[in-house]
Amino acid sequence: MCGIGDQVMLYQDDKKRNPHAEEITLKKEGEVTLTIQPEGGVILVK
Repeated sequence: MCGIGDQVMLYQDDKKRNPHAEEITLKKEGEVTLTIQPEGGVILVK
């Protein structure tokens, strides 16, 4: 389980459906706010 302050890799599609990766820090335990593009996908890796 992920906790507050944990860093995770976020892999997602941008608006032009190109792959994009970034490292994010969780602000709330077990919660992430993100946008999933139509016919796109999202992967979170701890």
